[in-house]
Amino acid sequence: MGSYPLVQEREFSFASITLKVDGNEYLGADAINYDDGLTPSRTYGTRSVAPQGATAGQWEGSGNITFKLADARALRDALGTGWGLVAVTITVQFSEDGADAVHTHTIVARLVKVSMSNSAGSDATKETFDLFVLQPIDRDGKTIVPAIPASGAAAAA
Repeated sequence: MGSYPLVQEREFSFASITLKVDGNEYLGADAINYDDGLTPSRTYGTRSVAPQGATAGQWEGSGNITFKLADARALRDALGTGWGLVAVTITVQFSEDGADAVHTHTIVARLVKVSMSNSAGSDATKETFDLFVLQPIDRDGKTIVPAIPASGAAAAA
């Protein structure tokens, strides 16, 4: 852990990001937001007003990604008809010039909704895709919960 304030080091910013969808880099990405987490429940029993315990919870993830129109079209073209049913791998890498460390987040998701953004003024037309995150987000090789093995129940048997 470094000391604060940083003097010679720079903090990561959007300009620090390399963003790829299924291995293709998209320079026209304007924003990416994602999260995943657990929703645990308290457990109660007879004669108990205080919780006796808690469940591990259920995992859920979501997010969105915004592109300038040309890159949004290129992404849809790459995925083809039925693109909302296709699972994609989104890779977000953070690095700064001169820094040794590269941080990688991997999101497996479907693009399940698209919203168009137009407004008066000089802003470019943009499209935002809502992400239906399919598995725990990998942040530098670590996830909030273990992922289910690719072979599912067969692996547990």
